Amino acid sequence: NDYKASVDFTITETPAEEHTHNYDETGQCSGCESQAEASVTIADGEPVFYETIAAAINYAQEKTDAVIKVLTNLDITADPTEVEAALLFSGGSFTLDLNGKTISSPVHTLAVKGAELTIMDSATGGTIQSESTGGESIFAAVALTNGAVTLNSGKLEGEYTIYSFDASPITVTGGTLQARYCTIYSESGTVTVEGGNFITTETE
Repeated sequence: NDYKASVDFTITETPAEEHTHNYDETGQCSGCESQAEASVTIADGEPVFYETIAAAINYAQEKTDAVIKVLTNLDITADPTEVEAALLFSGGSFTLDLNGKTISSPVHTLAVKGAELTIMDSATGGTIQSESTGGESIFAAVALTNGAVTLNSGKLEGEYTIYSFDASPITVTGGTLQARYCTIYSESGTVTVEGGNFITTETE
């Protein structure tokens, strides 16, 4: 026998409820157990956690005296033929605390364009690494244009560790700069060295 419904009906999917992360002091969500990539602290305020470090950078650039703390190791994939930098700092004045974590990419890992960035490591082993292995393009751990970079602690690794394309000032008070070719290259800017370890593994 054929059975027919007495009324017409349509089955629709019930939309899933949007999840709001509830991060603990380490940046791990108690609901889904995902890990925030970074936090931002303003002055003596409480840290605000961000799912991605890019979102943390965008927020910090709009504030004064912000500190971005890296909460997990970040291996950022990028096509060197299409992308020049993994993370862009395009304004503001703030601090990046590596917190013992590693940020790596096959291109310029940090591009500082129009920002004033201080790099530090409140733990041990914090590293910014450009894993490029040569070719037509030369990449650096930190690329600098129309801004300023200060390294207080932590480690920079790459073909170049800091590469300035103009007269932007560079200051090193501590940390380790380990380069394949050149630790610091500046087109015309002031380089101030007050400390730090400088290592070059080979010459061009």
